[in-house]
Amino acid sequence: MYEGLELCGHADRRTLTVTRPYDADKDVEKYAAPTGPSALLTLGRVNFAVFHPQDGHQPGVQIDAPAEILKVVIKFRLKVS
Repeated sequence: MYEGLELCGHADRRTLTVTRPYDADKDVEKYAAPTGPSALLTLGRVNFAVFHPQDGHQPGVQIDAPAEILKVVIKFRLKVS
């Protein structure tokens, strides 16, 4: 997170229900909201999070009111053997 503050829900993908299958062009898969994430991270300036392929995450959850945020997202392609 470079600027701003947001909550990010986190849950094991195996516990989530797919609502929109993986779209390779957008590199995204959508899930139904869990009844409660296994973790709720608060991300602010200079915080960072690392998510692995088995991690479902819900970024961009506002804290008190809508706010502008600026963040850097870096993805690494994993070769699974």
